[in-house]
Amino acid sequence: MPLQPVLQQQPRHWPQRTRGPSGSINIVRASVTSWVSFKKWFEASSGDQNIDIVMLQELRLSEQSLSEAQAWCRHKGYGASFGPSITTVKGGLSAGVAILWKSHWACMQKPTMLQEAKALEVVLEMGVVGLLHCYSVYGFVAEQWSSRNLGLYNNIFSKLAHG
Repeated sequence: MPLQPVLQQQPRHWPQRTRGPSGSINIVRASVTSWVSFKKWFEASSGDQNIDIVMLQELRLSEQSLSEAQAWCRHKGYGASFGPSITTVKGGLSAGVAILWKSHWACMQKPTMLQEAKALEVVLEMGVVGLLHCYSVYGFVAEQWSSRNLGLYNNIFSKLAHG
């Protein structure tokens, strides 16, 4: 049966779920404002067992915190790849992306950072579905279709076109 996802709109910064018919792949995409807020949401939703793939943006997660985040994901039954946040000129953290997937699926190649802290690709083997290329992208929010955002998306489309 082919997948027919339906997007349910949620308030800004809250997860958006893509769901298809029963037995399909359930994907959550969220701009979470921090790793801590994502964990709180995940725990409050009782660790929703129907979530197969999570694509996160705006994690504000330092490189020093990555091993703790990886351990948390393993404990919850997920594989994960993180693109750590960047340090701003004022010393804070900005951006950062991640992709989490149910650990029974195999990550088929080394995850690829398409742009530091902004765009991450993971390729998953999804059984009868085949390979699924997942992208977590955190654009330059206030810039809409700026040259920086267009360049970011061009990197992704070039990767898709040329492998």
